[in-house]
Amino acid sequence: MYAHLFTDSINDQTKIWSYIYNLRHLEYHINNKGIINKIGYIYYAHKVRQLSRITGFQIPPNTCGKGLTIWHFGTIIVNANAKIGDYATFRPPLTIGHTENGGVPVIGDHVTINGGASVVGEIEIGDNVIIAPNAAVVKSVPSNVVVGGIPAKIIKEIS
Repeated sequence: MYAHLFTDSINDQTKIWSYIYNLRHLEYHINNKGIINKIGYIYYAHKVRQLSRITGFQIPPNTCGKGLTIWHFGTIIVNANAKIGDYATFRPPLTIGHTENGGVPVIGDHVTINGGASVVGEIEIGDNVIIAPNAAVVKSVPSNVVVGGIPAKIIKEIS
């Protein structure tokens, strides 16, 4: 009866979309120099930092392409040098990180990374890939496949 007082999925989604909205505005102000953009940069950097504390997301500016979708609150850690293509979908918790030699992933378009997954190292993930929950991806993955396991292996090809 009073469950809505403690949890509200609409409010959660509002914070997630607010994070993405403010991240995109921060990217705009980073990429376009000028005095007005410095003021915008300060404002949006502050907003992103605040929302990062609420949501648990640590997604540096200019790492993700357009159309990023995040489904839930939770830990998302993305290395600042990683490159993620357009229309990525994240289901936390997940890590996109580097190895000891500093290599970071390059991830293609339309990639879904499910909860508990880690994508680590100087690897390439093709387009239209689904990374299963709790997978540890440490080797490059071709396009149009589903991968899972530790270490991740191709489970299924997508037509």
